[in-house]
Amino acid sequence: MNQGWTLHPLGDAAILIEFGTVIREDILAKVQQGMAMLEQSPFPGLVECVPSYTTLTVYYDPVSVASWTNASLLDYIVVRDSQHTEPIQDHTSHLEHIHRHNPGTSVDDELLLDTLWRGTPYDRVCAWLDALLSHIAVAADDLKVEHTVVEIPVCYGGDYGPDLAHVAAHNGLTEQEVIALHSGGDYLVYTLGFAPGFPYLGGLSKQLATPRRDTPRVRIPAGSVGIAGMQTGIYPLETPGGWQLIGRTPLSLFRPHRQPPALLSSGNRLVFRPISEQQYVELYEQDTRMNLPDSIHKLGEEME
Repeated sequence: MNQGWTLHPLGDAAILIEFGTVIREDILAKVQQGMAMLEQSPFPGLVECVPSYTTLTVYYDPVSVASWTNASLLDYIVVRDSQHTEPIQDHTSHLEHIHRHNPGTSVDDELLLDTLWRGTPYDRVCAWLDALLSHIAVAADDLKVEHTVVEIPVCYGGDYGPDLAHVAAHNGLTEQEVIALHSGGDYLVYTLGFAPGFPYLGGLSKQLATPRRDTPRVRIPAGSVGIAGMQTGIYPLETPGGWQLIGRTPLSLFRPHRQPPALLSSGNRLVFRPISEQQYVELYEQDTRMNLPDSIHKLGEEME
């Protein structure tokens, strides 16, 4: 354990950073802070970061990491404030360089440098991550992550939410009470998974907790809003699934021709807004037009 995180190898080209073992908002905040720091200060060879409930997976190119020999790369970790960037030929001259410009360099710093210089790609990335993540605790105030708030319109019940009555009966509520509780919640996107753009949300009222269906459906329409246990989520694509469906949004959550392709991302705040069936139809048509591939828009303009 290292100041609140643990590093685990994930194959030969990825490292799993574990910030905790329980699903909590403060742990997700550390995940988000770690990802923000890596995005602001990526190491050569970083491919991408994938956040989850309590972990951050860091994918890297071992060949690129194995070629770390530039003094400025090593200086970033230990002598970030130094303006000296003269070439360094080997590990020994690098330590002399560090001591000359930073007489107070600690034994830990020397061990870090030695790992960066001699270690395997995995060792090098671990050393980099440990050095970078050590700033989370001391710089927490400066690392606060801004949460984008996304409003999701939902048409509840009827054909759009065939399990609304079941969720209401299971919890001793009326359908309107279920809608009020669900749309009145403040939700946090912990992670995306299962299908491209599928958000796993925290913040569901305990009064709405309902087990999954005994028999999953073979086809669930895209945009369906469901409940499973203490979680609520939105199906971005037509897929099989066993969640209790209480409504549907007209918004496209996954748009492969857009960047980014997913409407939501880990760390977003989300609110649901009830809409009528007529509003659903209007918003669905509007969303479909907006999310057509650019090539189709261009073709339409040429035909006019």
